[in-house]
Parts: sequence; C-alpha cells; structure tokens
Amino acid sequence: MIGQTDTSRNKLPRAYPSRVIAAVLVIAALPTPQPVQAYSEGIHEKLTRDSLSFLAPFVLNRVVYGNRDEDEYLSINSNSNDEKRHSTNCLFVESDAYMNSRFKSVIQLAKVPPPYNDFRPAAEVYFGRILHGLQDFYSHSNWVPQPPQGLGRTDLFESTLGYRRTPPAYSKIRDDIVIVYGNLSPQRGTIRLPTDASGRVSSSVPIVRIKKSRLVRPGTYRGLMTSVSGNAPMSPFVVWQNCPPVNSDCKEDSADNVCLRHGYGRPPSSSLMAWEGEGNMNMDHSYDDGGDWAKSHRVSRRQTRHEWCRLLHISKGDDASLKTSAIILGTWVREDAAVRGEQAPHPDGTPCAVTNKTHRVKIVATPAGNAPNDLTYALFDTDLTDSRRRTASFPANRSLELCVDPGDKVAAALIAAPKKVALATFNVPLAARTFALSAGGAFNASFAVTVIPNGCLAGFEPR
Repeated sequence: MIGQTDTSRNKLPRAYPSRVIAAVLVIAALPTPQPVQAYSEGIHEKLTRDSLSFLAPFVLNRVVYGNRDEDEYLSINSNSNDEKRHSTNCLFVESDAYMNSRFKSVIQLAKVPPPYNDFRPAAEVYFGRILHGLQDFYSHSNWVPQPPQGLGRTDLFESTLGYRRTPPAYSKIRDDIVIVYGNLSPQRGTIRLPTDASGRVSSSVPIVRIKKSRLVRPGTYRGLMTSVSGNAPMSPFVVWQNCPPVNSDCKEDSADNVCLRHGYGRPPSSSLMAWEGEGNMNMDHSYDDGGDWAKSHRVSRRQTRHEWCRLLHISKGDDASLKTSAIILGTWVREDAAVRGEQAPHPDGTPCAVTNKTHRVKIVATPAGNAPNDLTYALFDTDLTDSRRRTASFPANRSLELCVDPGDKVAAALIAAPKKVALATFNVPLAARTFALSAGGAFNASFAVTVIPNGCLAGFEPR
C-alpha cells in the first residue's frame, strides 16, 4: 500500500558493536530536529525497488535502508537536516560533492568491506544514500512542472558518466536554462520571479537577465533552482541556503525574493499540473496519479537506473583491474535477472543498455585446488553493456555465454567471500578460436574460451 513501509525487510543484515548501540541509545534520548520534507513515506522505497528490481534481495534491502536512512534516522550516520542530501537550498555544488564522496565510499567498501565489528555501513547502504537526494531533486526543483509554473523538462538533469560535475553558477545547462547558484550582482544582471497582472508571483521559474558573463551570452534565460528548507544556523558565516537572496528565510512575498520555501505537499484538490503559486515548491506526496507528480516519479526512476550505470563506470574508472566491477556485477545482481529491458542490470534507456552484437563466446571456468568451494562466476563485456553470473559450488566446471563484437574486451572472474577475485580478460578475435586463460591472486583459476563468429545473429540470447 502506498505510504506504508514494511520495515522488517529493510533492516541491515549486519551487527553493530556494543559501543555503537550504547551511543544510539544516548542519541535516541535527545530531542529530534524536524527533518527535511521529502517524498512521502514509502515513495522513495517504491522508486528504488521499481528501478533496481534486478538486484539480489539482500542487496536491494540494504540500498533501500540507506535511502530511507537519509530521512528517518535509522542509524547514527543519518542526518536528515543536512539540506545538501535532499537537493534543496540551491546547494548544487555541495550536493554533488556529497554524492561523489558517497560514490567513493561505495567503491572502497565494495572491494574491501569493513570488518564485521566496524560500524561503517555496507557499500550498498552508501549507494542508497546517493539515490535519495537524486530522487529528491525531481520533487524539490522546478525541473518537471509544466510552463509557466516550471521548466517542463522530462529529460535527466545529469546524464553523464563518472563522478558528477556541477555546472558553474549561472551557466547554461539546456537551451535557455541557467543554473541558479548564489546571488547575481547588479553588474552581471538581474533575477526575479514572474508576476501576474495583479503583481502576484505566478511561477517558480525565475527570469534571469544576464548583462555580462564569461559563461553565457547576454540575454534573458529561465532559471533552474530548488526549494528551500530548514532554518538559518547560529553562525552568520555559514551559507545554509544559496538561492537568492542567499541566506534569507525566503518567506517574503515578493518577486525579487526569488527563493521559494519547500513547504508541504499540495492538497489533492489542487491542480495536478501546476505549482499553484502558493509559495511552496515540492511534489513530495501522491504516487503516479497523473500530472507533474507522475512525471516526477518517472524521471526519478530513470535517474535511479542511470546512477546504477554510473556506479558501474566509476567502478571501472577507479579500479583498472576490473575486480570491483566484477564484484558488483557478480554478487549484487540476481542470478535470474532479466537480460534486457528496464528491469535488467544493463537497463534500457541508459548508456549501459544491452545492444545487438554478433559473436558468441562461451567460457568454462575451472578453479584450482587452492580455491574455495563456494564461488560466484561473473562474465561481462568491459564496455559494461552486458553480463552474466552464476553462483555454484565448485570444483565442478561452470560455463557462461555472452554476445559480443570483435575487438570487445571481455572479463571472466571467479569471486569468493570476502571479495577475493581471480580475473582474466581477453579481446574478442574476428575468427573462430578456442584458447585458455589463467588467473591468479588469492587463488588460481583457468578459463576455457570458445569464440563462435556470428553466433548471435539468429536471435540467440545467452543465459
């Protein structure tokens, strides 16, 4: 049921040391600050489970746990009043820096997990924390709502791969759209909200008139911004909200007071298509019941799948050995995951989507005598557009198949807990070949490779 959460399936399957439990009990006795409003209870979980259903259940539960933890104080590491975690307050630079630091934690802990008595969360939990703010962006910004109330976008705000890169303040990000970050000096231009004939603010899209800039041509632009939540800190030197006027409380009803409070969800009786000009800018409530809310959720799901693809590419970029990529593709993904489609580990609509390729490769893995019995076997194209996996007890030989193109680089890996990997790679030849590869490391393994030219042209789909 929408809005209700089955908390029993989201608990982390790991123990915390007694000193941490004691600290949690002390913290629980302290007053709890009012958290930033976000998608209403259950929506973040539904978005995540809908988008990443190809993950193994225990992995997906951890990802959901990390996502919920950003709002719900489930661990001592949560901080739901940290606005940069929720895509609010025009803290674009700070939000991207936070998410990039979490990506680094995911890669580090996926490859070398913390000791069992370490209180740091698992890698999957950090990934869930990344997703929370990314999903929030489409609720807490003017990106989705239809003009004139919003920008009317249905594309992804950030669709690059690798670590996120924030555009400079008041630089052009699409067509006539600039990013609102900080005050705009009178020498550089003006920024204000549109008004109707009676002078009432009529849109959540600022009109930005640039007079002088090294980033964009002088002219009139629309501004992308996020809503403002929270309250000013004690220190006047802390930039807690970066929508103009910077550090204002955004409660003044004026077109020159550009920033808009987050506020609460719109009532069901209000328009499904409009921001309504009521001084609140969020779409936190309801789920797929039409209008801008439904668009927000659809784009959030696409962004969530894109971040999975980004994670794969970061794992490859940060670990040239490809062992981290092998661990994520081999041990995070369900063995029975779909091969193609939005619910596949190489989701349609992302740069990681499966493409039609010609050659068929069959690889039989044989672990050496020094290998553990319980292993995961992963086979993937290193362009990260396809993969297969199998978990089984060895020493029985196991085979996997993949469709590739000549020249593609393929990786075959055997993975043993705790994250010990024997991996080998090869470039796919043009002609038929049979050859052997060996891999060493924590244990030894061999891989017998058979290349079948044009073996995938007749619609063959390896499993």
